[in-house]
Amino acid sequence: MIRVQCKSFRAATDAQSLVISALLILGLILAANVLYLAINVPIEAKKYEFQHASEVIDDFTVLDYCIESLARADSAIASVSVPIRMAPAKDSLVPLHLSSGTLSVSPTEETITVIVSENGTDASDTWTDDDFVNTSGYDVETSSGNVTLSGPPYITYPLYGYIESNMAEVSGNIGFDTGSNSTCYGIISWHEQTTDETEIIMMVRTSIYPNMTNATDWYTYSNGDNLSSISPTLNGHRYVQYRAAFITQDPSYTPTLMNISINYSSITEGVVLANSSGGSIIFASNYKYLPNHKLVYENNAVIKSQTNCGLVCRPFNISVTNASGIPRINISLINLTGTNVPHYSGAYVTFVRFFRNDYSFISDSFIYPNVTLKISSEFPSIWSDWFNKTLTGSNLTHSVDYSPPDVTNRTVAVELYGHGKGVQLYLEETTITVEM
Repeated sequence: MIRVQCKSFRAATDAQSLVISALLILGLILAANVLYLAINVPIEAKKYEFQHASEVIDDFTVLDYCIESLARADSAIASVSVPIRMAPAKDSLVPLHLSSGTLSVSPTEETITVIVSENGTDASDTWTDDDFVNTSGYDVETSSGNVTLSGPPYITYPLYGYIESNMAEVSGNIGFDTGSNSTCYGIISWHEQTTDETEIIMMVRTSIYPNMTNATDWYTYSNGDNLSSISPTLNGHRYVQYRAAFITQDPSYTPTLMNISINYSSITEGVVLANSSGGSIIFASNYKYLPNHKLVYENNAVIKSQTNCGLVCRPFNISVTNASGIPRINISLINLTGTNVPHYSGAYVTFVRFFRNDYSFISDSFIYPNVTLKISSEFPSIWSDWFNKTLTGSNLTHSVDYSPPDVTNRTVAVELYGHGKGVQLYLEETTITVEM
């Protein structure tokens, strides 16, 4: 019988030292790797989160620029697409599990209201002019309270003449005094006798001054028009003047004007010149090392909501225009519309597309007694800080009533005073549709 004697592993000292050495080396490698990852993963992750945060700021700056360009495009059907990078690029040697961001659109969330900030009496009245005693113009004559073109001989056709209302003999004014800077104008109507060969063209302008200095441009209206609906820039002006132009193509016929009436009222809470739904586009991150990072486009500005947060892009232009110290504010309202998108994520790059829908030119440096800019926002304190710095830098502190932000109602309001000289206002509004 043959016996085989086996030596146990425990007793085999020739291989034991080798295995133990390998295990020790493997343990050291694992420990070093764990230590390396523990130190470098947070560093790399933080680095890429900050890098991505900067990239998204750049994307939102481009977004703001594209919306501004779209608002000023000549084409009424212009559109533009803007890419938003939703996650950091993963080109690191260290295995990273980086959180991406989410994008949301709220077209009706934020608003801007531009107000002529003078309280009225809540009274209504009608100015009717039917004697035309205080008229100025040429080639017209008054008879029995009516106005017609002056008689023959006629030299050229069509024959043209006009009258302009002038209240100098009544109150020392050129414009009719409605009694309030919070005036809101209503229906204009007049009685006339015209034929197919004749017509009367009626124009109206307004001003905060009785001598019609810096008045609005003459604007043509049809009989029965609502002045406020067609031209809101007339509102907030105390004095009003009309011009009636008389035209005939035939010497045998002349148009006749019997009377003209303009309805007006004094608004208690102040006259609203524009009320825009600014909307918002929000990028919110799920970062670990840069928590609560949020970028918001709203009311024609980009807001960074984070430590040392503020406005990235300047929304308005506020300045002093001349030596007389009249403050001026340029406002370009962006009215966002479209489908509400409460939450979107998943793609590495998301394209936001904008379509230009409508443009409204409201005011071209018209002067109003006092102007209030009221903004509703998720970030009233950020807007408040920006206004405080901007108005101080514009040397307008003497012309501004600056109120602290109302955090509860999410609003901030800035009132610019004209000190009797008025406030110049440039105001335009563009409606843009947002799609994702």
